[in-house]
Amino acid sequence: MGVYISARNIAFTCKSISRGTEDELFEILGFPEHEPLSRIDGAPLEVGLPKHLVKAAEWDEWIEEEEEDIRILDFGESFFQGQEPEKLAQPGSHRVPETIFTDSFGYRVDLWRTGCMIYSFVFAAWPFWYLGDDEVLVHQMIGLVGKLPDEWEAKWESVLKGSKHDLGPDGGFSATSMSQLRLTTVPGYFKQDDPSIDPKTFDYVKENFGLIDRQYTEDQIASSEDSQWQRFQKHVDHLNSVDGPRFKVLFLGRHGEGVHNVAESRYGTKLWDDYWSLQDGDSHGQWVDARLTQKGIEQARVAHNAWKDQLQAGIPPPQSFYVSPLNRCLATAHVTFDGLPIAGITPFSPVIKELVRETMGEHTCDRRSSATAIAAEYPHYRFEAGFEEDDLLWDPKTRESDDHRNERLRSLLEDIFSNDENTYISLTAHSGAITSILEVLGHQKFALATGAVIPVLVKAQKPDDVGDASTGEQ
Repeated sequence: MGVYISARNIAFTCKSISRGTEDELFEILGFPEHEPLSRIDGAPLEVGLPKHLVKAAEWDEWIEEEEEDIRILDFGESFFQGQEPEKLAQPGSHRVPETIFTDSFGYRVDLWRTGCMIYSFVFAAWPFWYLGDDEVLVHQMIGLVGKLPDEWEAKWESVLKGSKHDLGPDGGFSATSMSQLRLTTVPGYFKQDDPSIDPKTFDYVKENFGLIDRQYTEDQIASSEDSQWQRFQKHVDHLNSVDGPRFKVLFLGRHGEGVHNVAESRYGTKLWDDYWSLQDGDSHGQWVDARLTQKGIEQARVAHNAWKDQLQAGIPPPQSFYVSPLNRCLATAHVTFDGLPIAGITPFSPVIKELVRETMGEHTCDRRSSATAIAAEYPHYRFEAGFEEDDLLWDPKTRESDDHRNERLRSLLEDIFSNDENTYISLTAHSGAITSILEVLGHQKFALATGAVIPVLVKAQKPDDVGDASTGEQ
């Protein structure tokens, strides 16, 4: 019988604790830490909710038992041998190779996941990471476990030929693949680069998205009637006209307020993270794949009007639009850009990319809808190649780490710089995703309010490029 096996759904025998007194138990595990469960608005708790939460105890010892007994607590996606489902929902990093290379699977699913679980016990980390590309995941498997079975080799060679990644010979990336580009922010063009600017009070609408009124070396050939945005565009075009580093301008927009944002404010961040984020909703409504509130829609309209004003002021319009598959971003992008006087966006049809999404796992607000549901609501939106029908990246038991999220967003940036020839790029994303983008670019921390926009000038260098890494000047 196949089951979902992970470190979070097994229990083992420990008679030395079970036979002890309550005081002896507390001496080993520590006394329980309680956190009262209450609503910020002072209203009474819904029926059936606990009066307090108890922090999970940590215990890293192992005691030898004469009769060890390990039991599974949660059967999850389970099935009987001979009654396997056609599809098996799997978190990306937990995928089993049989489900990639064959059309059938069985008890080996349990064996693979058990091995991965043991690895996580020993090394305190999962053995693989997954950013949406099966060949990258399989390549890591080869690097850890060894050569694939002979019957899979032909399919593996075919997959490699069509891969956009330059994969090394031993299960790791080659020096010219994932780490081939040096991506850095270029300061001095937008006020958000200035450490003295307070993100909490900065108004991107009143500040023209933050563009600094400054002189450029190209000003001598600019018209006296050119706006600051038009002069900036000529400067960026000049930077890209010479051999060497490539430059792109990223317009990073955070989605408007979602129902999950309201819920977190209602219960407080700690109770949200510890309990409510794991639920599908409360008496006020659902937040699975959270939708915009009315305030969130209004914030997107503010962004629409801000873009309309800046287009009249000469801002270079985005040439490519990418959006997270989560509903709050799909809606924000639609309200923000649909109907704007930008060539080529009627109807507005951004590309939906998995890598743009919020921190993955556990929080139900970050679990996306099916591709069918998305297409029904936004028929003009385009899915990236390989977009799965169901959400295979969201894991109900594991929250993506900040380091993994940084890797994911760096992969997104490398994908854009490697495969998109356009200079001006719009990304409608999330707080966590934008935080990671800024971090991997070396930009100072700048927390965006819901619905806000931040532009960033990005410089991409290959190892053999020559030039100052801190500025766009050549």
